[in-house]
Amino acid sequence: MRVRAVFIAWMLAVAGAATVGTAIGLAARVQDLRAAQTAGAHVEALAAALRVVEVVAVERGATNAALRRPDPLPAERIEALEFDRARTDTALAMTLAYLHRLSPIASEVPIADVQQLAHRIRELRAVVDRQILLPAAQRDQTFITGFIPSIVNLLDEYARLENVLEGAVARADPTVGQFASVARVASDLRDFAGRAGNIHIDLIANRGPISNLAAEQLAEMRGRVDQSWSRIRALIEQAGADTELESEIHLVEFEYFGESRKLYGLVVDATNGNNAALTVDDLRIMQYPVVQRVLTLRDAALKIAAERADARRFSALRALITVAGMALLTLGVGALAVAMFGRRVVFPILALTRTVVRIAEGERTIDVPHRAREDEIGQMGNALETLRENALAAEQAASQHAARLEEARSVAESASRAKSAFLATMSHELRTPLNAVIGFAEMIEREIVGPVGAPAYVEYARDIHESASHLLQLINDILDLSTLEAGHLSLSEEKVDLRQTLQACVRMLAPRAESGQISMLLETDLDSTPVVCDERRIRQVALNLLANAVKYTPPGGKIVVRLTRDRDGNVVLSFEDNGIGISESDLTLVMAPFGRAETAFNRTTEGTGLGLPLTKRLVEAHGGELILQSAPGKGTTATVRLPAWRASSDVAAA
Repeated sequence: MRVRAVFIAWMLAVAGAATVGTAIGLAARVQDLRAAQTAGAHVEALAAALRVVEVVAVERGATNAALRRPDPLPAERIEALEFDRARTDTALAMTLAYLHRLSPIASEVPIADVQQLAHRIRELRAVVDRQILLPAAQRDQTFITGFIPSIVNLLDEYARLENVLEGAVARADPTVGQFASVARVASDLRDFAGRAGNIHIDLIANRGPISNLAAEQLAEMRGRVDQSWSRIRALIEQAGADTELESEIHLVEFEYFGESRKLYGLVVDATNGNNAALTVDDLRIMQYPVVQRVLTLRDAALKIAAERADARRFSALRALITVAGMALLTLGVGALAVAMFGRRVVFPILALTRTVVRIAEGERTIDVPHRAREDEIGQMGNALETLRENALAAEQAASQHAARLEEARSVAESASRAKSAFLATMSHELRTPLNAVIGFAEMIEREIVGPVGAPAYVEYARDIHESASHLLQLINDILDLSTLEAGHLSLSEEKVDLRQTLQACVRMLAPRAESGQISMLLETDLDSTPVVCDERRIRQVALNLLANAVKYTPPGGKIVVRLTRDRDGNVVLSFEDNGIGISESDLTLVMAPFGRAETAFNRTTEGTGLGLPLTKRLVEAHGGELILQSAPGKGTTATVRLPAWRASSDVAAA
């Protein structure tokens, strides 16, 4: 049996380790698969979003050229412009479709930005359609001048979507994110190049020397192009050499940067009058393929990003299938081992267990199985037989013990009734004379009937009033605590505005705080929804906690009262001070009746040790909880948390 015991222990350990390891492996593989799927989906959405920038830039260039023509736009050019517009509309629709597909896993996707871009483009088109049918002299020059900046501003706002998608890819897979960033920056470079081309078209349309403003705008666009190009090179270097991207880099350097310098030379010649035959349409036809060459780099980067996302997804899927297969194999082997173990060990133990249950239910003549086996199971059977034989003696002992318990219960109930009767009697016998003492002391203090004579008597009367009030409060606290412990407290619940309750409590204790040079502040972000509670008891809770804060905060201290709701909707009242604080070892003590933490400051202050225990039970009577957080020398925070249903507009007062 020792070998069997070792085997059982080994089997359980291996099964447990295998189960935990399999669960961890499955979770990791599922996470990898989700990350790969997220990266791939965001790459697709980013490609669609960048396509929008491309076609909008093409439509922008075509529209600008049409607006700069000296004559109305002919029918064939209108047809070409409509084709560009159709491409823009298709790209926007595809982008929206991708974004709607992403919305369940990416709540930050700004779909409204795409819808706003589409709406503004339609508005601009309506004005453009009227302008291009007019001769140049009759066109609105203010609109024509502001057209390109309007489109640029729209694309700048639209860039927020590109930032979100690019960031999402980088978070899901940093390697894929690097190539997505290359594509994004290449798209920006093409946009800056297109803006420079539009400035060229404006210069050809105006046929004059290059102004300082135009020169500054061209310099700015070239600077942005160079900056984007430098970032592309840095990103590619970070991602590692890729043959396809390296070849595209060389082609863009040759075809874009080389050809754009030639085009700029033609524009300069035309503005100086040396190339009068160069028209707006001619320049646009020459510029378009040069600028579009940049997009081959963007498309290559997007292709690599998509391929790497797919590769990671397939790898994660294969790993997930492998781990799942191993899990199934482990479960199969475990099931076989359990079946073999159960036949020899588990089923006999179950039979013995059923016998134990029947003996416990009162059957004393039942036959105990497996007593003839010469192993641990047989030992258990024989031990059970001994248990059965001793059951009658145990029942007799239990009966005697039950009689003693019943007697003890009767004595305890009698003591409880005596305590309740005593407290009820003392409530009347003590409260009535104390109220009289308080009333007469107040009359003497205020000299209502007439002058007392010696001023010292007034001071004596004030001392009598304060001492009697303190004693009455102590009696009330003891009676309340007794009622709560007996479970006899009934709440008078109503709908209460806790903001007003706390404001009243702060005002009530403000004079005491000011006399101790302590500042009190009430902060609340709770709406006007009333809270169903016993207003008098909640006020008692707040006054107890505020009084403690004032009592144990030295001069110059600060008390902050907050009324908020937590993430679960619970109503939270917190009372925070920077007073003497309570050590961790004393936190349990101060929550017990008559318990007080022993500190030098505490020994000089009055207190019975009933405030916090009573407060805790009043909060619990409302279904809430009281939490104390404190450290010596740093202060104390008392937090009262009431359940969320008490602040629901559907709850009626009791």
